[in-house]
Amino acid sequence: MSIPETNFKIPSPPSEVFGENPIDVANETGKAIYVIDHIEYPETGGIFVYYKGLKYPRKGFPFPEAIYVTNIVKRMVVNLSHYPLWLPVCLCRRSFKRFLDRFTNLTDMVVGSYYFTPRYQMAPAKELNRWITLFFKSLGITTTIGNVFGIIIEQDTAYCFRFQDIMGEVNQQELYEHPRKELLRLFSLLQSRELDPLIRQKFSRMKWLWFLLLIPSIKRAFVKATRQIDFIKLAFTEADRYQVMPLSGYDYFGQCLNERLIHFKLLYGDPPQPFLIT
Repeated sequence: MSIPETNFKIPSPPSEVFGENPIDVANETGKAIYVIDHIEYPETGGIFVYYKGLKYPRKGFPFPEAIYVTNIVKRMVVNLSHYPLWLPVCLCRRSFKRFLDRFTNLTDMVVGSYYFTPRYQMAPAKELNRWITLFFKSLGITTTIGNVFGIIIEQDTAYCFRFQDIMGEVNQQELYEHPRKELLRLFSLLQSRELDPLIRQKFSRMKWLWFLLLIPSIKRAFVKATRQIDFIKLAFTEADRYQVMPLSGYDYFGQCLNERLIHFKLLYGDPPQPFLIT
């Protein structure tokens, strides 16, 4: 027996029934943006968004629905790093594996349908995902937790640019030989360049993570994974440097905004002006 078709759409309740107005994740009113000219999906991989008036494209394709659910997952990760009550499970591989499985099952329910396939992932997100996956593989743990950090880099432009900025400062030899010391140096550098006090506070609560490298098995796994990573894929390209030079909120390259604007003008002329969505 066939089921008859209909174009009926299930309605949503009116806004007055809610305690607060429902969030319209696709509403970008009031935001300053560049207007998209076209988008390319090259055979070599990745997605590149070209904007009107910009010399270079931006890698990746953040869009409102994915950004919204990624922010939820990002808060979950940040809260875990601030309140490490789960830390004792790291001492038992089996318990740690169960913890990771449960966490990724939860994050996949939120953001799983927005993961890009490997071909379309931007290089920094893809390589970070690989780094995390190799690290856990070296511990004898199979997990997809790398997807979570990959999509944060993929969909959160501010986090992505900060991550790339610090990856450009890595001393690889020090990272292999003295990983905890080098990571603490990079972390301090990140904090010194961050201009938002709330974000600096979030970062300061994560410093304890590097002390996990005092555990010999974790240190060995980290170094083994790190030796297989291509840091060129994690750092800025020329196009990325062009994108971040006019951005405020963070001292990219260790330079203040005014310094970067002078440099930008010498290289490219006046910075392009975004449009306000009305």
